[in-house]
Amino acid sequence: MVVAREMDVEGVTRALAAARISVTKLGASGGTLRGGRATLLIGVEDERVAEAERILRERARRRGRSSGVTWFVLRPTGVVEV
Repeated sequence: MVVAREMDVEGVTRALAAARISVTKLGASGGTLRGGRATLLIGVEDERVAEAERILRERARRRGRSSGVTWFVLRPTGVVEV
């Protein structure tokens, strides 16, 4: 699961799709996403998590002190913030 700036979503989703990594953008309004953020669900095998992370780092622009995305790896053993 990824929370990304709306302005980065198109580049992130295109790059993931080009790498044949499944991605779905969830529609939302209000709450924490009202600040121009979007939630993406990414489906990837364990051995390709590092590849997906690399794409996120490359495609989400850094602005100020924070990166363009926050992501969480969901596994049967729990949730890990990356």
